Amino acid sequence: MTYLVLRTLGALACFVVACLASLFAWMGAGARTDDRGQIAKISGYSRALLEQIELARKQQGKHSEELEGAAFQLFQRAPLHDAPLALVGLLAAEAGQRDLADRAFHSAFSRNPRNVLALAWLADRAIVSGRAEEAIERLSGLLNLAPDQGKVYSEAMVFVTRLPGGLAAIERRMRRDGKPPPWASSVVSDINALWPIAEQLEGLNRITPSTQESFVARVIAERDILAGFKVWRSLIPDGPDEPISWPYDSRFQGKPGPPPFNWRTNGSVVGSSAGGGLYASYPGRSRQLLVEQTILLNAGDYGFAVQMSGEFRTGGGGFSWTIACSPSEAVLGRIVIREEPAVATATGFTFGVPERDCRSQQLSLYGEPGEFPLRARASVASVSISPLRRGN
Repeated sequence: MTYLVLRTLGALACFVVACLASLFAWMGAGARTDDRGQIAKISGYSRALLEQIELARKQQGKHSEELEGAAFQLFQRAPLHDAPLALVGLLAAEAGQRDLADRAFHSAFSRNPRNVLALAWLADRAIVSGRAEEAIERLSGLLNLAPDQGKVYSEAMVFVTRLPGGLAAIERRMRRDGKPPPWASSVVSDINALWPIAEQLEGLNRITPSTQESFVARVIAERDILAGFKVWRSLIPDGPDEPISWPYDSRFQGKPGPPPFNWRTNGSVVGSSAGGGLYASYPGRSRQLLVEQTILLNAGDYGFAVQMSGEFRTGGGGFSWTIACSPSEAVLGRIVIREEPAVATATGFTFGVPERDCRSQQLSLYGEPGEFPLRARASVASVSISPLRRGN
């Protein structure tokens, strides 16, 4: 009995019960009303067949002959139904009759390509034989049909990437229909966690934006910030050729690319404005991080500018923009905004990036509490950082 089939069944101890349950579930879910007589005939025959096969299993030396005979009878008596054939396949596999199990499961699959037990068997056989493309196709069907066992099939999909050509085969499958299949993000997330970092993983993560942030974070943790930035650029359409200025997406237009080199926002209090820009509604209680981005500035002097408008109440909350070295958190510049006019106004500060211990910087917008817990609102049109000449 194969691992995937056993996990699909749930437990070997409940083997016969699971067989009958799968048959009865098929009877209830897949049959038309005018088939009831035929179903009753087949289900009664299947009960007798199960008893016959179980008896054959207990008799030493008669496994093959009795199982083969029972299977051929079933092929003749139930030519249009997949569930009884899958039961024979299960019993044959458990008895060690692999050839018979193959015939039964292939017959079940030919009658119903959605039979999960047949799919599990075929997926396992493809994996054992090193047929990556076929294994991925079968596992894709299982992930779509049996999401409750998704973790098992996802783990099997990750194992397939170890087969020759397996990683490239999974990427081809995910690109085949013009959009990623429903299981793509969970499988790529598992692959990211288990595979050593390699260029092939960049191709997979281009397909699944939801996995990109954790993938880049892993590169930064295992290598360094510059390696993470290089991978980040590779994930953006035309990224390697696009000039990058800091901050990225300075007008908050939703440019592609994950954090940390794109904006990470606190979705509970921050939203995007139509046509670009950012909207923040800060409750005015404790200090709260609203928006942040990791930037990479060379040593030198710079000017920071922000164009924003706001609604403030006397003694209530406000906002602050901060630029700090990372990871030391040494603050390079900061401005607190509590009384901006209703129209968008440019404001900012100058700062210097030191030669040492400041390889990257963190640009952050905070909600700052006031004397009273009063809400403050702000609309940010754009932010910019410009180099200054030494001595200015």
